[in-house]
Amino acid sequence: MSSFFYLLQVIQYNQNVEKLQTLSAKLTSKIDDLLQSKEELLEDFNKVAEKHAEATKIHKNLNSKEKEKENNGTESRSAF
Repeated sequence: MSSFFYLLQVIQYNQNVEKLQTLSAKLTSKIDDLLQSKEELLEDFNKVAEKHAEATKIHKNLNSKEKEKENNGTESRSAF
C-alpha cells in the first residue's frame, strides 16, 4: 500500500513540475509582452514630450510677437 502512495506522490510531483514549466513559459511570454509595451510607451512619451516642447516654443514666440505689437502700438500712440 505504501508503494501505491509513493507512486501517487511521484505522479503529483511530475504533474506539478509540468505545471511549473508551463507557468514559467507563460510568465516569460507575458514579461516579453510587457517589455515590448514599455518600449512602445516610452517611444510615444518621447514623441509627446517633443511635440509639447515644440508647441511651447511656438507659444512663447507668438506671445513675444503679440507683446511686441502691443508695445509698438502704445509707443506710436504716445508719440501723438
